[in-house]
Amino acid sequence: MIEIKTEWTEENLKKYIMYKFFFSNKFTMVSAAVFGVCFAAIAASCAAMFAMTESAVFLILAGAVAVLAAGAVLFFVLKINKNIKASLKDISPSSDRESVILTENGITVCKNEAPYGELDWEKIISIDLYDKGKAAYLATGEGAVLILEYKNIVRGTEKELREMLLIKNVKLSEKA
Repeated sequence: MIEIKTEWTEENLKKYIMYKFFFSNKFTMVSAAVFGVCFAAIAASCAAMFAMTESAVFLILAGAVAVLAAGAVLFFVLKINKNIKASLKDISPSSDRESVILTENGITVCKNEAPYGELDWEKIISIDLYDKGKAAYLATGEGAVLILEYKNIVRGTEKELREMLLIKNVKLSEKA
């Protein structure tokens, strides 16, 4: 049995969104890297052409490419921050201490240390362990997400949590 305090904060939501967008999908991660390399190559070639020809057009093109790349990065950052603020706005600020208890049979949601609801492992459709972020993410078919940060473990250990989730993830893969 493992008990973990749960809460959505700006910090852990940002880690979750960054994980889902960049690190959970290799294609997205490679695309972002290729995108950056292409912008850098175009800007560098424009700068090189300016050095060879001393034509201001190439310098203007290099600046335009740099502004375009900065705009793309700014767009993603603003979009992520907007989604985080929208998610936090939907959560009512309460003094309830929320936690979950994970057992082999299911997940018990607790408020103020009293059982509030049950969630069967069958409802979980994805389990992601994010070692860099020191967290695990459990998602249900209805779109609910449990953010389980290792630092918030009340009972049990990080190792026990990881082992349990890895076993459940294997069973989830077999079921699919």
